[in-house]
Amino acid sequence: MRRPALALLLGCLLLVAGASALDGYDYYQTIEYAACDQEIYQQDIVIHRTTGTAYNETAGGLETWHIYVGDHCREDYGDVRFTNSTGAELAYYLWPDYDATSARFAVRLEGADAAGVLVIWYGNPTATTTSDGDATFPLMFYDFEDKSLDGWTPLGGTWSAQNQNLESSSLNTYIATTN
Repeated sequence: MRRPALALLLGCLLLVAGASALDGYDYYQTIEYAACDQEIYQQDIVIHRTTGTAYNETAGGLETWHIYVGDHCREDYGDVRFTNSTGAELAYYLWPDYDATSARFAVRLEGADAAGVLVIWYGNPTATTTSDGDATFPLMFYDFEDKSLDGWTPLGGTWSAQNQNLESSSLNTYIATTN
């Protein structure tokens, strides 16, 4: 399965007040990407709250885009938004292991089987997160935040949900979703 490749990464641009596609956002960066073999694709992006040069990281055949925003976004990343080139907001999930220096996102790219542009918006001090795992991963998303195994059937062993992870107390155990 081929992943979209980063074609061009542009630096942070200051927007003129009122000219933003998203009201209240002061900054954005764009990423132009090549087509992949899937119409819908969940792209991993790491946002660093430091200065640096944007880059791609490829590990195990998976590509992660890294961008730097300095101190222009909130420490909780609640002001980060993603749009396509027409300004339509895209679903995303902010992984819960973020800290004040960096955060990992999965962004649902629609129409990824054609080249496109992803716009990352930030710098809105009154925004709150719109992170939505179900919209980003509609076939299967479960964060175990409530520590419940509802919807899951252990097929062997003892299972629990701890720290937003599914854990087994023994080797060679299996679990299946009932959804």
